[in-house]
Amino acid sequence: MRKRLAVSLSACAVWLILLLLLVNAESAAEGASIQTFSDAFWYSIVTLSTVGYGDLYPVTAAGRVIGLIFVVLSVGLLAVIISSLITLLHNEMIPSLRMWIHRNSTWNIFNEWNDAAASLAERLDGFHIICGDTGQKMSRNILVTKASAAAIAEKHPDSRVFLISEDEYVNSAEADMHADKIYFRGRNMHAGNIHCFDAMDCTARLYWEKWPLKNNEQTVMLIGMGEYGQQILYRALNINVFRGIRRITYHVFGDASEFCRLHPYLSQIFALNRPDPEADSIYFHNEEWNSDISLVTQADRIIICTDSMEENLKILGRLRTWYAVSGRVMTRFDRSISGEDVFGKTEELYTPDLVIKEKLNHLARSMHEIYRNSADYEVDPWEKLSEFMKQSNIAAAGHLMCKIRILLDDDSLTELTADYAMQAYEKFMQIRYRTLYRELEHERWMRFHILNNWQYSEVRNNKERKHPLLVPFDQLDEKTQAKDDYAWLLLKDVAEYERRHIRQ
Repeated sequence: MRKRLAVSLSACAVWLILLLLLVNAESAAEGASIQTFSDAFWYSIVTLSTVGYGDLYPVTAAGRVIGLIFVVLSVGLLAVIISSLITLLHNEMIPSLRMWIHRNSTWNIFNEWNDAAASLAERLDGFHIICGDTGQKMSRNILVTKASAAAIAEKHPDSRVFLISEDEYVNSAEADMHADKIYFRGRNMHAGNIHCFDAMDCTARLYWEKWPLKNNEQTVMLIGMGEYGQQILYRALNINVFRGIRRITYHVFGDASEFCRLHPYLSQIFALNRPDPEADSIYFHNEEWNSDISLVTQADRIIICTDSMEENLKILGRLRTWYAVSGRVMTRFDRSISGEDVFGKTEELYTPDLVIKEKLNHLARSMHEIYRNSADYEVDPWEKLSEFMKQSNIAAAGHLMCKIRILLDDDSLTELTADYAMQAYEKFMQIRYRTLYRELEHERWMRFHILNNWQYSEVRNNKERKHPLLVPFDQLDEKTQAKDDYAWLLLKDVAEYERRHIRQ
């Protein structure tokens, strides 16, 4: 802006000097038509605009030189005027007109156009606005503009803003804006209207939603403990809760030191590096993944999930070449591999279900309301909950599909539908003694809290992450045990939500 202003002022100064020189050269000449400053000004205008009426013209040599300068400049001036008009039309008028036409649509604003944005936009309804010079062509429902995401959001506060650059710092710089819903690609932003997501979280959620453990899978081998491996293990420990039904053993290969530092109380609810008939076991291996041939060949499932897709492909090749593997092998890779199960492709990760989580958030709110209405003490409404408490309810909602598979005894179910939810709810209501299911839900709740570093205390203190109910199920009074029914009763609300969604 300052540079343009300086250029404009310099051009005006040069113009003024040329006009003064022209008047000085022409006014004293015999038969001159340019006598005053206004004559010089008019002559410059008609010359620069290429009109050239011929009513005024220089007669002196100096005047003709200045006139020649105006003639030469007229060509550039015309080009500047046309270019400015085209720029104004393209950058201001057309975008403004298209925004006005789509003023009643849902606006999806992207601060960058990349593979993730393209995958998400393909599945979103509404009017897509892409900020920046992206090379993406405009279409009926896509507008490309050089305006910032914040500037566009101010015109339409109900917009959904996707700060989707791969660079989290770029997203952070743009996060301070007036918008009701901001979807932030990263993990370091915490605000009421900002919803975070990233490739690792989306990968882990998608993995366990689409490929849950089968009833005969009890030994899981996980290769890779980088960003992806940690998220997959964290989700597994929260989702795969089958207390009283079966126990799961995880064998983890890779540097798990950071995971153990982030979750220092694992031993309070899991058996670490040892078998235990009462708890799921986690073995953290320091040796290479192929050190124990019997484990490689007999594991029920092998998940290859290092942060490097090149490394994943290398491990898969060695696995298939040298070992008679009996279990299912799944590899994180960005494209299909003939004859192999792969996960983590871009077009699978960046979807409304994984980024916006509208259904999951609704179920979490419903779950909280059911619990709130059944409590014999005052419980804050959803809007007043801390971010952790919201995530706790979201984790509970994320376990619903697992509950449906348990109640219907069908490990092939992966899609949450109204019929499945209602069938599971009716099955639960027919169960006379619900202790097993209450105990299962209590363990799921304890796992989430302990994984997030909550500890037992006689007095609850949310700030210090202390809770009096972080005790074994049999130490709870009967009334408190019965409250865990709410997580199963939510299945009816799920069915009703799905049916409303279908009707809409």
